Amino acid sequence: MPLRRTGSPRICGKAKNVRNDSGIGQVLLYREPGKGRRDQDGRNEVLLIDSGSDGSAGKKIKQHLDSKGWTLRAILNTHSHADHIGGNRYLQSRTGCRIYAPGIERDFTEHPILEPSFLYDGNPPEELRHKFLMAQGSDVLPLTEGCLPGCPEIIPLPGHSFDMAGFRTDEDIVVDFLKEPAAFETLLKRLFESYGLRMTFEQHALVGSTVRSYLAWLKSQGRVEALIEDNTLLWRKI
Repeated sequence: MPLRRTGSPRICGKAKNVRNDSGIGQVLLYREPGKGRRDQDGRNEVLLIDSGSDGSAGKKIKQHLDSKGWTLRAILNTHSHADHIGGNRYLQSRTGCRIYAPGIERDFTEHPILEPSFLYDGNPPEELRHKFLMAQGSDVLPLTEGCLPGCPEIIPLPGHSFDMAGFRTDEDIVVDFLKEPAAFETLLKRLFESYGLRMTFEQHALVGSTVRSYLAWLKSQGRVEALIEDNTLLWRKI
């Protein structure tokens, strides 16, 4: 889940929500502040945060890039779940872009058989070898601070996945929503409304775990605090 509004000055455009059998894949296109980087032909270079669910998602992202005249410089994967890395292979084969993933997420992204193997606790049967659990593999580099000039700040968000990471841009929508104390459910509702998402039991669990991890990181940085009022845990900007 992106933790910043798409209206941020650093976000040069939001790719079309890629609809597929698994729902909507959220992806963001990112360009450095200012004039950004350009390729040898003078085209704007962008970074892609996650690549959607499968090759068809990658194809739609490529069409969007071409329509804007942008060159894909690299893909930054937040984590290795198939609905976030499914377009990697297609985009890498068509553009030659580099792909980066954090920690053990790199191994799962490069060798997707690890995901159903982990879930099955053994060599997975064919019933678990489908695109919703096992994307196509791609060549992946380690995502670390300084690995890619112009990369947004990396925020460690372990929880939803082992070494999941987020990326900081200028605008912090979560902290903005906590200018007044708010319970987690209130914050989550505001985030869903802001991004035009529809709440489901599954999305509550998946997106909620990411937001909880981010709140923990914000607390460790001294940017938010947790307090108890009327037997309710509230979060507030410091």
